[in-house]
Amino acid sequence: PIIQQSKTVTPTTVQPGGTVQYTIQVSNIGSAASNSPVPITDYLPSGFTYQSLDSVTVNGADGTAVTTVNSSNPQQPIFTVNSSINAGQDLILKFTALVSPTILAGTYCNQFNSNAYSVVTSGQVACVTVAGATIGDTIFRDWNGNGTQDVSTEPGIAGVTVNLYSGACPPSGSPVSTQTTDAS
Repeated sequence: PIIQQSKTVTPTTVQPGGTVQYTIQVSNIGSAASNSPVPITDYLPSGFTYQSLDSVTVNGADGTAVTTVNSSNPQQPIFTVNSSINAGQDLILKFTALVSPTILAGTYCNQFNSNAYSVVTSGQVACVTVAGATIGDTIFRDWNGNGTQDVSTEPGIAGVTVNLYSGACPPSGSPVSTQTTDAS
């Protein structure tokens, strides 16, 4: 067997609290079958946790029933596909991960390894951009309309509840974060 592997993610941009689906493809471009079973270990970035196995296709057939998942460490799920990859065929594994609602904005990449013939580790792949969305700063009356708080004449307003929602406007569902302002 000669093994090639790749990984993609959908969507590539997500809000905190959202989910992404990773697709791992392990291809046997050689002339003999791979090892069986084929273990795949994924190393999710900090703030991402494994949620569910969505599908597995091996040699063009549904392989979900012959796949086990050890998710005792939800940032490092281990998938064991109890089948070899035939020559000229693929193993395609799809799973969903949850992005923490408190994760900071930024780009998060991860890696995985598979052992269809020998251990092959990917580089940093399947990068996800987490959009910035936080509640912060101060609520104040902008008496002079300049868009900047003038602390001496425009103090902060305490006791205002601010909700942050994920998705499009108008918001639906529960807020991903709620804060109540103080005067500072």
